[in-house]
Amino acid sequence: MSKSLRSLVFSSVLTSLSCAAGNDGTAGEGGTGGELPWTTSTGAGGLGGAAGGASGGGGASGGMSAGGGGEAGSTLEGGGGAGGAEGGGGTGGQGGSASGTLVAVGLRTSGVSLSQFNPASESWTVEEFPAQPSARPAVALRGAADGLAAFRNSGQLFYAPFDAGGWAAPLVVGAGITTRATPAVSSGPVNVNVLFHGDDFKHYFGAFGASSFNPAAEQVGDPQSFGPEPPAVVSVGDEVWAAYTGDNGDLFTQRRVAGVWQAAVAQGLGGTVRLTPALTALSNGTVLLVFNRTGGSVVSFQRYSGGVWSAVADVPSVLSDSPVSLASLPSGGAALAFRGTNGLSYVALFNSGMGSFGLPVSTGLGSTPSTPSVTAGLGGFAVELLYIDGASSQVRHARGSSALVFGSSVPVGGVDAFAVAAAVAE
Repeated sequence: MSKSLRSLVFSSVLTSLSCAAGNDGTAGEGGTGGELPWTTSTGAGGLGGAAGGASGGGGASGGMSAGGGGEAGSTLEGGGGAGGAEGGGGTGGQGGSASGTLVAVGLRTSGVSLSQFNPASESWTVEEFPAQPSARPAVALRGAADGLAAFRNSGQLFYAPFDAGGWAAPLVVGAGITTRATPAVSSGPVNVNVLFHGDDFKHYFGAFGASSFNPAAEQVGDPQSFGPEPPAVVSVGDEVWAAYTGDNGDLFTQRRVAGVWQAAVAQGLGGTVRLTPALTALSNGTVLLVFNRTGGSVVSFQRYSGGVWSAVADVPSVLSDSPVSLASLPSGGAALAFRGTNGLSYVALFNSGMGSFGLPVSTGLGSTPSTPSVTAGLGGFAVELLYIDGASSQVRHARGSSALVFGSSVPVGGVDAFAVAAAVAE
Protein backbone atom coordinates (compact mmCIF):
# COMPACT_ATOMS: atom_id res chain seq x y z
CA MET A 1 0.00 0.00 0.00
CA SER A 2 1.42 3.39 -0.93
CA LYS A 3 -0.16 6.78 -0.85
CA SER A 4 0.70 10.29 0.20
CA LEU A 5 -0.95 11.63 3.33
CA ARG A 6 -2.47 15.06 3.32
CA SER A 7 -2.48 16.59 6.77
CA LEU A 8 -3.19 19.83 8.50
CA VAL A 9 -1.27 20.51 11.70
CA PHE A 10 -2.93 22.30 14.59
CA SER A 11 -0.95 23.27 17.65
CA SER A 12 -3.60 22.83 20.30
CA VAL A 13 -6.88 21.16 19.45
CA LEU A 14 -7.95 18.49 17.04
CA THR A 15 -10.17 19.62 14.23
CA SER A 16 -12.14 17.00 12.33
CA LEU A 17 -12.38 17.46 8.60
CA SER A 18 -15.57 16.42 6.91
CA CYS A 19 -15.45 14.10 3.93
CA ALA A 20 -17.49 14.05 0.81
CA ALA A 21 -20.52 11.88 0.64
CA GLY A 22 -19.90 8.33 -0.47
CA ASN A 23 -21.97 5.29 -1.22
CA ASP A 24 -21.62 1.66 -0.37
CA GLY A 25 -21.60 0.48 -3.97
CA THR A 26 -22.09 -3.18 -4.55
CA ALA A 27 -20.32 -6.02 -2.86
CA GLY A 28 -18.68 -7.00 -6.11
CA GLU A 29 -17.22 -3.51 -6.46
CA GLY A 30 -15.69 -3.53 -3.02
CA GLY A 31 -18.41 -1.56 -1.22
CA THR A 32 -17.08 1.56 0.44
CA GLY A 33 -13.63 0.69 -0.71
CA GLY A 34 -10.74 2.05 -2.65
CA GLU A 35 -12.19 5.18 -4.19
CA LEU A 36 -13.71 6.68 -1.07
CA PRO A 37 -12.68 10.27 -0.42
CA TRP A 38 -10.78 10.76 2.81
CA THR A 39 -9.27 13.55 4.86
CA THR A 40 -6.61 13.80 7.52
CA SER A 41 -5.95 16.03 10.45
CA THR A 42 -3.39 16.08 13.20
CA GLY A 43 -4.46 16.09 16.82
CA ALA A 44 -3.06 18.14 19.63
CA GLY A 45 -0.24 17.04 21.86
CA GLY A 46 -0.07 17.54 25.56
CA LEU A 47 -0.19 14.02 26.98
CA GLY A 48 3.09 14.33 28.84
CA GLY A 49 3.57 15.74 32.31
CA ALA A 50 3.29 19.36 33.33
CA ALA A 51 5.92 21.69 31.95
CA GLY A 52 9.25 21.84 33.69
CA GLY A 53 10.23 18.19 33.93
CA ALA A 54 13.63 17.04 32.85
CA SER A 55 13.93 14.68 29.91
CA GLY A 56 13.41 11.30 31.48
CA GLY A 57 13.15 13.15 34.77
CA GLY A 58 10.87 12.83 37.76
CA GLY A 59 7.90 14.91 38.67
CA ALA A 60 4.45 14.83 40.11
CA SER A 61 2.53 14.08 36.96
CA GLY A 62 4.72 12.22 34.53
CA GLY A 63 5.30 8.63 33.49
CA MET A 64 6.06 5.49 35.47
CA SER A 65 8.43 5.88 38.39
CA ALA A 66 10.27 8.46 40.45
CA GLY A 67 13.65 9.18 38.98
CA GLY A 68 16.56 11.49 38.62
CA GLY A 69 16.57 14.53 36.44
CA GLY A 70 18.06 15.02 33.06
CA GLU A 71 19.26 18.22 31.51
CA ALA A 72 16.56 19.85 29.45
CA GLY A 73 12.91 20.35 30.34
CA SER A 74 10.45 18.59 28.05
CA THR A 75 6.83 17.51 28.04
CA LEU A 76 7.22 15.28 25.01
CA GLU A 77 9.19 12.33 26.31
CA GLY A 78 6.72 10.80 28.71
CA GLY A 79 8.63 12.95 31.17
CA GLY A 80 7.68 14.53 34.36
CA GLY A 81 6.06 17.47 35.97
CA ALA A 82 7.30 20.10 38.36
CA GLY A 83 10.71 19.72 39.91
CA GLY A 84 12.80 18.47 36.98
CA ALA A 85 16.38 19.45 35.98
CA GLU A 86 19.53 18.16 37.57
CA GLY A 87 18.22 15.27 39.62
CA GLY A 88 14.75 16.61 40.23
CA GLY A 89 12.57 14.18 42.11
CA GLY A 90 8.88 13.71 42.57
CA THR A 91 6.37 10.95 42.64
CA GLY A 92 5.96 9.77 39.18
CA GLY A 93 7.54 10.34 35.90
CA GLN A 94 10.43 8.64 34.26
CA GLY A 95 10.03 9.15 30.57
CA GLY A 96 10.82 6.50 28.03
CA SER A 97 11.90 6.61 24.44
CA ALA A 98 9.49 8.20 21.99
CA SER A 99 9.13 5.17 19.75
CA GLY A 100 6.67 2.49 18.70
CA THR A 101 3.34 2.54 16.91
CA LEU A 102 -0.10 3.12 18.40
CA VAL A 103 -3.18 3.06 16.18
CA ALA A 104 -6.89 3.45 16.85
CA VAL A 105 -10.15 2.79 15.01
CA GLY A 106 -13.20 4.84 15.96
CA LEU A 107 -16.69 4.12 14.69
CA ARG A 108 -19.05 7.06 14.16
CA THR A 109 -22.68 7.31 13.18
CA SER A 110 -21.69 8.18 9.61
CA GLY A 111 -18.05 7.22 9.27
CA VAL A 112 -14.93 5.52 10.55
CA SER A 113 -11.84 7.28 11.91
CA LEU A 114 -8.49 5.53 11.34
CA SER A 115 -5.79 7.12 13.45
CA GLN A 116 -2.07 6.90 14.17
CA PHE A 117 -0.25 8.32 17.20
CA ASN A 118 3.11 10.07 16.94
CA PRO A 119 4.96 9.42 20.23
CA ALA A 120 7.59 12.09 19.57
CA SER A 121 5.09 14.94 19.20
CA GLU A 122 2.30 13.24 21.16
CA SER A 123 -0.17 14.04 18.39
CA TRP A 124 -2.64 12.02 16.33
CA THR A 125 -3.01 11.87 12.57
CA VAL A 126 -6.60 10.99 11.70
CA GLU A 127 -8.02 9.78 8.41
CA GLU A 128 -11.82 9.93 8.06
CA PHE A 129 -13.83 7.68 5.78
CA PRO A 130 -17.58 7.67 5.16
CA ALA A 131 -19.26 4.47 6.36
CA GLN A 132 -22.35 3.11 8.09
CA PRO A 133 -20.68 1.07 10.84
CA SER A 134 -22.19 -0.72 13.81
CA ALA A 135 -21.10 -2.91 16.74
CA ARG A 136 -17.43 -2.43 17.77
CA PRO A 137 -14.25 -2.41 15.66
CA ALA A 138 -11.12 -4.53 16.06
CA VAL A 139 -7.49 -3.84 15.17
CA ALA A 140 -4.11 -5.60 15.44
CA LEU A 141 -0.55 -4.71 14.50
CA ARG A 142 1.76 -7.37 13.09
CA GLY A 143 4.67 -4.95 13.43
CA ALA A 144 5.37 -1.26 13.79
CA ALA A 145 4.40 -0.69 10.14
CA ASP A 146 1.98 -3.52 9.43
CA GLY A 147 -1.54 -4.05 10.71
CA LEU A 148 -5.22 -4.46 9.99
CA ALA A 149 -8.51 -3.06 11.24
CA ALA A 150 -11.87 -4.80 10.80
CA PHE A 151 -15.42 -3.60 11.40
CA ARG A 152 -19.03 -4.14 10.41
CA ASN A 153 -20.19 -1.70 7.72
CA SER A 154 -23.72 -1.83 6.30
CA GLY A 155 -23.89 -5.46 7.40
CA GLN A 156 -20.71 -6.48 5.56
CA LEU A 157 -17.27 -7.28 6.94
CA PHE A 158 -14.80 -4.51 6.04
CA TYR A 159 -11.08 -4.20 6.59
CA ALA A 160 -8.46 -1.46 6.34
CA PRO A 161 -4.73 -2.27 6.01
CA PHE A 162 -2.09 -0.21 7.80
CA ASP A 163 1.55 0.16 6.78
CA ALA A 164 4.40 2.67 6.90
CA GLY A 165 2.43 4.98 4.62
CA GLY A 166 -0.58 5.09 6.95
CA TRP A 167 -4.07 3.71 6.54
CA ALA A 168 -5.58 2.58 3.27
CA ALA A 169 -9.26 3.15 2.53
CA PRO A 170 -11.55 0.43 3.91
CA LEU A 171 -12.55 -2.41 1.59
CA VAL A 172 -15.13 -5.16 1.78
CA VAL A 173 -13.54 -8.54 2.58
CA GLY A 174 -15.51 -10.25 -0.15
CA ALA A 175 -18.82 -10.38 -1.97
CA GLY A 176 -21.51 -11.81 0.25
CA ILE A 177 -19.30 -11.94 3.36
CA THR A 178 -21.45 -10.46 6.09
CA THR A 179 -21.22 -10.23 9.85
CA ARG A 180 -23.89 -9.50 12.41
CA ALA A 181 -21.65 -8.09 15.13
CA THR A 182 -18.12 -7.22 16.27
CA PRO A 183 -15.23 -9.03 14.53
CA ALA A 184 -12.08 -10.14 16.38
CA VAL A 185 -8.52 -9.60 15.11
CA SER A 186 -5.15 -10.99 16.23
CA SER A 187 -1.71 -10.78 14.66
CA GLY A 188 0.16 -14.02 14.03
CA PRO A 189 3.70 -14.68 12.80
CA VAL A 190 2.56 -14.69 9.16
CA ASN A 191 -1.04 -13.46 8.93
CA VAL A 192 -3.44 -11.19 10.72
CA ASN A 193 -6.19 -13.55 11.83
CA VAL A 194 -9.85 -12.49 11.83
CA LEU A 195 -12.81 -14.27 13.42
CA PHE A 196 -16.34 -13.06 12.82
CA HIS A 197 -19.95 -13.94 13.51
CA GLY A 198 -22.08 -14.61 10.43
CA ASP A 199 -25.71 -13.62 10.04
CA ASP A 200 -26.41 -17.32 10.56
CA PHE A 201 -24.82 -17.07 14.07
CA LYS A 202 -21.98 -19.34 12.95
CA HIS A 203 -18.29 -18.56 13.39
CA TYR A 204 -15.97 -17.84 10.43
CA PHE A 205 -12.23 -17.37 10.04
CA GLY A 206 -10.16 -15.20 7.69
CA ALA A 207 -6.40 -14.76 7.32
CA PHE A 208 -4.93 -11.58 5.83
CA GLY A 209 -1.46 -11.99 4.36
CA ALA A 210 0.66 -9.50 2.48
CA SER A 211 -2.22 -7.95 0.55
CA SER A 212 -5.29 -10.19 0.57
CA PHE A 213 -7.38 -12.70 2.49
CA ASN A 214 -6.79 -16.44 2.11
CA PRO A 215 -9.06 -17.88 3.35
CA ALA A 216 -11.68 -15.14 3.60
CA ALA A 217 -14.59 -16.95 5.27
CA GLU A 218 -13.53 -20.42 6.39
CA GLN A 219 -15.98 -22.18 8.68
CA VAL A 220 -14.70 -22.71 12.21
CA GLY A 221 -14.87 -26.45 12.79
CA ASP A 222 -16.73 -29.29 11.13
CA PRO A 223 -19.52 -29.32 12.12
CA GLN A 224 -19.31 -25.55 12.17
CA SER A 225 -19.25 -23.82 15.56
CA PHE A 226 -21.95 -21.32 16.45
CA GLY A 227 -23.35 -19.33 19.35
CA PRO A 228 -25.33 -16.27 20.41
CA GLU A 229 -22.34 -13.87 20.54
CA PRO A 230 -19.30 -13.15 18.35
CA PRO A 231 -16.03 -14.94 19.17
CA ALA A 232 -12.67 -13.79 20.51
CA VAL A 233 -9.34 -14.71 18.90
CA VAL A 234 -5.66 -14.85 19.83
CA SER A 235 -2.60 -16.14 18.00
CA VAL A 236 -0.48 -18.55 20.04
CA GLY A 237 2.66 -19.28 18.05
CA ASP A 238 1.52 -20.80 14.77
CA GLU A 239 -1.90 -21.69 16.19
CA VAL A 240 -5.11 -19.66 16.17
CA TRP A 241 -7.27 -19.89 19.30
CA ALA A 242 -10.94 -18.98 19.44
CA ALA A 243 -13.21 -18.54 22.46
CA TYR A 244 -16.97 -18.02 22.39
CA THR A 245 -20.20 -18.45 24.32
CA GLY A 246 -22.40 -21.37 23.37
CA ASP A 247 -26.18 -21.47 23.19
CA ASN A 248 -26.13 -23.36 26.49
CA GLY A 249 -24.32 -20.52 28.28
CA ASP A 250 -21.07 -22.45 28.57
CA LEU A 251 -17.75 -21.12 27.31
CA PHE A 252 -15.97 -22.94 24.48
CA THR A 253 -12.40 -22.78 23.24
CA GLN A 254 -11.21 -24.06 19.88
CA ARG A 255 -7.80 -24.23 18.19
CA ARG A 256 -6.68 -24.10 14.57
CA VAL A 257 -3.57 -26.28 14.26
CA ALA A 258 -1.66 -26.64 10.98
CA GLY A 259 -4.60 -25.13 9.12
CA VAL A 260 -7.22 -27.44 10.61
CA TRP A 261 -9.76 -26.54 13.28
CA GLN A 262 -9.75 -29.00 16.16
CA ALA A 263 -12.89 -29.98 18.06
CA ALA A 264 -14.38 -27.36 20.37
CA VAL A 265 -13.76 -27.86 24.09
CA ALA A 266 -16.36 -26.86 26.68
CA GLN A 267 -14.93 -25.07 29.69
CA GLY A 268 -17.65 -26.56 31.91
CA LEU A 269 -18.94 -23.34 33.43
CA GLY A 270 -22.50 -24.47 33.95
CA GLY A 271 -24.41 -22.11 31.70
CA THR A 272 -23.23 -18.94 33.42
CA VAL A 273 -21.32 -17.20 30.61
CA ARG A 274 -22.61 -14.32 28.49
CA LEU A 275 -21.31 -11.79 25.98
CA THR A 276 -18.05 -12.06 24.02
CA PRO A 277 -14.99 -13.13 26.04
CA ALA A 278 -11.50 -11.65 25.74
CA LEU A 279 -8.28 -13.56 24.98
CA THR A 280 -4.62 -12.64 25.10
CA ALA A 281 -1.31 -14.51 25.11
CA LEU A 282 1.23 -13.44 27.73
CA SER A 283 4.96 -13.28 27.10
CA ASN A 284 5.56 -16.38 29.26
CA GLY A 285 3.28 -18.49 27.05
CA THR A 286 0.23 -18.34 29.30
CA VAL A 287 -3.11 -17.73 27.60
CA LEU A 288 -5.46 -15.52 29.59
CA LEU A 289 -9.23 -15.77 29.11
CA VAL A 290 -11.60 -13.20 30.66
CA PHE A 291 -15.38 -13.35 30.42
CA ASN A 292 -18.65 -11.94 31.77
CA ARG A 293 -20.92 -14.13 33.88
CA THR A 294 -24.61 -13.96 34.68
CA GLY A 295 -25.73 -12.86 38.11
CA GLY A 296 -24.40 -9.59 39.49
CA SER A 297 -22.40 -8.56 36.38
CA VAL A 298 -19.38 -10.57 37.56
CA VAL A 299 -16.22 -10.79 35.42
CA SER A 300 -14.12 -13.95 35.76
CA PHE A 301 -10.95 -15.42 34.26
CA GLN A 302 -9.01 -18.59 33.56
CA ARG A 303 -5.35 -19.22 32.69
CA TYR A 304 -4.03 -21.85 30.28
CA SER A 305 -0.52 -22.98 31.17
CA GLY A 306 1.31 -26.28 30.96
CA GLY A 307 -1.48 -27.82 28.91
CA VAL A 308 -4.31 -27.24 31.41
CA TRP A 309 -6.82 -24.55 32.28
CA SER A 310 -6.84 -23.17 35.81
CA ALA A 311 -9.94 -23.08 37.95
CA VAL A 312 -12.29 -20.15 37.34
CA ALA A 313 -11.63 -17.11 39.53
CA ASP A 314 -13.44 -13.78 39.72
CA VAL A 315 -11.60 -10.56 38.95
CA PRO A 316 -11.87 -8.74 42.30
CA SER A 317 -14.31 -5.84 42.51
CA VAL A 318 -15.06 -5.83 38.78
CA LEU A 319 -18.69 -5.47 37.70
CA SER A 320 -19.56 -4.89 34.06
CA ASP A 321 -22.46 -5.46 31.69
CA SER A 322 -20.27 -4.90 28.62
CA PRO A 323 -17.55 -7.01 27.00
CA VAL A 324 -14.08 -6.19 28.35
CA SER A 325 -10.80 -5.20 26.68
CA LEU A 326 -7.65 -7.19 27.39
CA ALA A 327 -4.02 -6.65 26.33
CA SER A 328 -0.72 -8.31 27.22
CA LEU A 329 2.10 -6.18 28.62
CA PRO A 330 5.88 -6.43 28.05
CA SER A 331 6.32 -7.05 31.78
CA GLY A 332 4.64 -10.44 31.35
CA GLY A 333 1.30 -9.37 32.79
CA ALA A 334 -1.83 -7.96 31.20
CA ALA A 335 -4.14 -4.97 31.42
CA LEU A 336 -7.93 -5.26 31.62
CA ALA A 337 -10.15 -2.28 30.78
CA PHE A 338 -13.89 -2.29 31.31
CA ARG A 339 -16.98 -0.12 31.55
CA GLY A 340 -18.37 -0.38 35.05
CA THR A 341 -22.04 -0.75 35.79
CA ASN A 342 -21.90 2.92 36.81
CA GLY A 343 -20.84 3.92 33.26
CA LEU A 344 -17.25 4.84 34.22
CA SER A 345 -14.05 3.31 32.82
CA TYR A 346 -11.64 1.26 34.92
CA VAL A 347 -8.35 -0.60 34.45
CA ALA A 348 -6.98 -3.57 36.40
CA LEU A 349 -3.57 -5.23 36.02
CA PHE A 350 -2.90 -8.98 35.90
CA ASN A 351 0.23 -10.13 37.71
CA SER A 352 1.52 -13.24 35.95
CA GLY A 353 3.74 -14.18 38.90
CA MET A 354 0.81 -14.09 41.30
CA GLY A 355 -1.62 -15.48 38.74
CA SER A 356 -4.26 -12.94 39.69
CA PHE A 357 -5.64 -9.47 39.04
CA GLY A 358 -5.19 -6.52 41.33
CA LEU A 359 -8.05 -4.25 42.32
CA PRO A 360 -9.39 -2.08 39.49
CA VAL A 361 -8.54 1.60 39.39
CA SER A 362 -10.90 4.27 38.12
CA THR A 363 -9.41 6.22 35.24
CA GLY A 364 -11.15 9.38 36.43
CA LEU A 365 -12.11 10.20 32.85
CA GLY A 366 -15.87 10.47 33.18
CA SER A 367 -18.65 8.36 31.72
CA THR A 368 -18.35 6.30 28.56
CA PRO A 369 -21.11 4.62 26.51
CA SER A 370 -19.04 1.60 25.41
CA THR A 371 -16.08 -0.60 26.27
CA PRO A 372 -12.77 1.33 26.47
CA SER A 373 -9.78 -0.16 24.67
CA VAL A 374 -6.47 -0.74 26.46
CA THR A 375 -3.03 -1.53 25.05
CA ALA A 376 0.53 -1.64 26.34
CA GLY A 377 2.06 1.78 26.77
CA LEU A 378 4.72 3.58 24.77
CA GLY A 379 7.42 6.02 25.81
CA GLY A 380 7.60 5.03 29.47
CA PHE A 381 3.87 4.73 30.04
CA ALA A 382 2.41 1.46 31.27
CA VAL A 383 -0.87 1.56 29.33
CA GLU A 384 -2.61 3.53 26.61
CA LEU A 385 -6.39 3.92 26.94
CA LEU A 386 -8.73 4.87 24.11
CA TYR A 387 -12.36 5.52 24.98
CA ILE A 388 -15.51 7.32 23.91
CA ASP A 389 -16.24 10.37 26.01
CA GLY A 390 -19.85 10.24 27.17
CA ALA A 391 -20.24 14.03 27.19
CA SER A 392 -18.76 14.90 23.79
CA SER A 393 -19.06 11.56 21.89
CA GLN A 394 -15.40 11.98 20.89
CA VAL A 395 -12.68 9.35 20.76
CA ARG A 396 -10.16 10.36 23.43
CA HIS A 397 -6.75 9.09 24.51
CA ALA A 398 -5.26 8.93 28.02
CA ARG A 399 -1.96 7.49 29.21
CA GLY A 400 -1.49 5.60 32.46
CA SER A 401 1.53 5.02 34.70
CA SER A 402 2.47 1.70 36.29
CA ALA A 403 0.38 2.82 39.28
CA LEU A 404 -2.54 3.38 36.87
CA VAL A 405 -2.49 7.13 37.36
CA PHE A 406 -3.98 8.67 34.22
CA GLY A 407 -3.14 12.12 32.97
CA SER A 408 -5.46 14.41 31.09
CA SER A 409 -6.98 12.97 27.93
CA VAL A 410 -6.89 14.53 24.48
CA PRO A 411 -9.31 14.17 21.56
CA VAL A 412 -8.27 11.81 18.79
CA GLY A 413 -10.77 12.59 16.06
CA GLY A 414 -14.34 12.62 14.87
CA VAL A 415 -17.63 13.42 16.53
CA ASP A 416 -20.67 11.22 17.15
CA ALA A 417 -18.35 8.30 17.93
CA PHE A 418 -19.75 5.25 19.72
CA ALA A 419 -16.99 2.59 19.76
CA VAL A 420 -13.20 2.39 19.57
CA ALA A 421 -10.38 -0.17 19.40
CA ALA A 422 -6.61 0.34 19.67
CA ALA A 423 -3.41 -1.64 19.15
CA VAL A 424 0.29 -1.05 19.80
CA ALA A 425 3.63 -2.39 18.55
CA GLU A 426 7.14 -1.47 19.64
